[in-house]
Amino acid sequence: MVFFPWISIASTEYGVVLLDKKKGVYWQVNGTGALIVDGIKKNMASDEIANVLVEAFDVDFQRAHEDVMYLVSELAEFGIVK
Repeated sequence: MVFFPWISIASTEYGVVLLDKKKGVYWQVNGTGALIVDGIKKNMASDEIANVLVEAFDVDFQRAHEDVMYLVSELAEFGIVK
């Protein structure tokens, strides 16, 4: 999975902002979302990203993986990743 080339990504103190330059729409994701976005940028598998969340937030793997899959699904639905 990769970000479409017209998506800009900027880190903020609250997480990450994703800008769709074609549509002029942006999304802000929190710290958890920022780690997921970073994992996608690094071409990590969903399991690997979930393990990053487990280490960062002391949550169980199942919950972390569900969070990864949910955000990935939302990003795909809005045409941010393919």
